[in-house]
Amino acid sequence: MNRIRSILLVLGALLAFVVAPIARAEGQTRKWTVDGVEREAIVHLPAKTAIKSPLILAFHGHGGRAANVQRTMLLQDEWPEAVVVYPQGLATKTTRDPEGTKAGWQNRAGEFGDRDVHFVDAILESLRNEGWVDDARVFATGHSNGGGFTYALWNARPGILTAVAPVAAGSLDVLKLTPLACMHVAARGDKIVPFAGQERTMAAVRRINGCTSDEGKPWAKDCTRWDSTKRAPCVAMIVDGGHEYPREAPPLIVRFFKEQSPRVEQSLRGEQSLIFLNRRGYAPVLACQSCAWVSSCPNCSVTLALHARMDSATRGWQLICHHCGHSDAVPRSCPACGEVDLAPLGRGTQRLEESIATRFPSARIVRIDRDTT
Repeated sequence: MNRIRSILLVLGALLAFVVAPIARAEGQTRKWTVDGVEREAIVHLPAKTAIKSPLILAFHGHGGRAANVQRTMLLQDEWPEAVVVYPQGLATKTTRDPEGTKAGWQNRAGEFGDRDVHFVDAILESLRNEGWVDDARVFATGHSNGGGFTYALWNARPGILTAVAPVAAGSLDVLKLTPLACMHVAARGDKIVPFAGQERTMAAVRRINGCTSDEGKPWAKDCTRWDSTKRAPCVAMIVDGGHEYPREAPPLIVRFFKEQSPRVEQSLRGEQSLIFLNRRGYAPVLACQSCAWVSSCPNCSVTLALHARMDSATRGWQLICHHCGHSDAVPRSCPACGEVDLAPLGRGTQRLEESIATRFPSARIVRIDRDTT
């Protein structure tokens, strides 16, 4: 009987192990060449095939590594439906590292030729082209020097961000910021970025964001929220401790990000929105999912864009060169390997119009491009 009981206990332990939640696997390392320099980031994707998803950019502190912060922030586990990118910084001189032997980030817009802002531009462009990015939900967070770069990115590219969450950081150009939802995480005992300076940064951000109340309201443990007259609420998370990254921060940062309704959805409450996309047609390219074939113009060294051709009866498809005007019918199968697994990559104005109509069925949508005017 004791032997049977032991076997049952072992089986129960194995079952508990099997059904326990499993963290998402290590992300994939991707590389870009930006301003002639090879850059890399660890990318966690929420699915095997591209789907428009929230995007979180998470920046390590000075001397940190993307491979390490992906295991401490764990934003990919807190928001499994999101694309989470952990970029790797470059050797950066600071007052604490005057020789620039450790990896870090620019602390203000324009510094180091905006090398890190350009890196973010490249990351966003490639993920957008692959169809992964919901542009209404792009977020940035970072610790220490990475938090300082989060503020710098806000200053340099305010139009791409939905909300930010700097941790243990300050801003050298806080008065240049424009309204944006912001959660700031700080510790009272921080000696690297003194708490008093972080308090001044948070107060300045609240003024910029039109947070009229001085007191704020409780939002979560150790957190206070201020409403905004400019649709840019602020949350301050104040904890005990020093400059280390608070382990309780990631779930609250993700909660804050999730609470920020897409800006288009907000403006549909009796207002108008203009969305600009410099890509005509349905998708920039048609590609084979089985081999490397892409639709290319026989006259030019450019790809043929996929266009939806609308008429009174049916919807057809056409490949068009935006350079010389050459057009082709869409092949039924891959001209290179014969597979029928052809798919549009990226999005153009036609595809964007389709996505908006699906997401906001009650909205009146007018597309204005060369194909409609």
